[in-house]
Amino acid sequence: MIRLWWLAFVASFVGCGGKWADADTKSATDAVRAQLLVQSICAPDAGCPPAQVRALERASLCSNESMLFRHGHAVPDGGPECRP
Repeated sequence: MIRLWWLAFVASFVGCGGKWADADTKSATDAVRAQLLVQSICAPDAGCPPAQVRALERASLCSNESMLFRHGHAVPDGGPECRP
């Protein structure tokens, strides 16, 4: 499910004609890696440590927000504050 959402997110940039920058590649890679780490630490036999999951989810969110900001799109309000 996360990967499908991610593909839709990336496709929205490509479909809108926004240029893909090196910084976008880094942000996208970081976001995907964070999500994969969440999946690995929440394996059925490992449990799911809340603090680690929150930190990884925040890292993924901030990576995605940075791409939105670079392309001039509105960044949703109401989440953790991301800093450049």
